[in-house]
Amino acid sequence: SLSRTESSMLRMWMEGQGTIQISDRMNIKAKTVSSHKGNIKRKIKTHNKQVIYHVVRLTDNVTNGIFVNMR
Repeated sequence: SLSRTESSMLRMWMEGQGTIQISDRMNIKAKTVSSHKGNIKRKIKTHNKQVIYHVVRLTDNVTNGIFVNMR
């Protein structure tokens, strides 16, 4: 599973923010952002950004659906 940092970074990445923007926002080096992106790709087992985007959307839909049903 993704770490909290990786999850935050993934959201920013999928919103279209670049490595420099993410590094500025998270107050970390661009190289660190690149390393985290590599870890995310490895954990999701794809280097295709479109696949990653769809995984994030599906996960959000499932998670939000579960959260709503638990109320």
